[in-house]
Amino acid sequence: MLIEYINKAMCKAGYEKLEDDTYCGRIITCPGVIAFGNTLYECQNELKSVLEGWLIVKVRHGDSLPVIESINLNKGIPTVKAHEYSMPQLKMLLKEVEHISGKKISLNEWEDL
Repeated sequence: MLIEYINKAMCKAGYEKLEDDTYCGRIITCPGVIAFGNTLYECQNELKSVLEGWLIVKVRHGDSLPVIESINLNKGIPTVKAHEYSMPQLKMLLKEVEHISGKKISLNEWEDL
């Protein structure tokens, strides 16, 4: 469901070419998700990375996420409060976040989010 959410959010991205011939991308429905790149392709990749990081922070802090094309992650992703979830549940959530971000996240990094 997270991958589908990310894909649908990326479809809502808007891009503009800047005066210096670089690109800027935004996802208006996800406040603060903005990226820049020397090419449109670089900007798209950076925007996806920013979106993934934004989602991790929002989930980590228990913030609500915008509903995108009827996908409501607020119902599907628990807020991360370790005392409320079993270790297998927390490990599953961490694994999903690592899958989305494309990198291994240490416990120290997780606590810093």
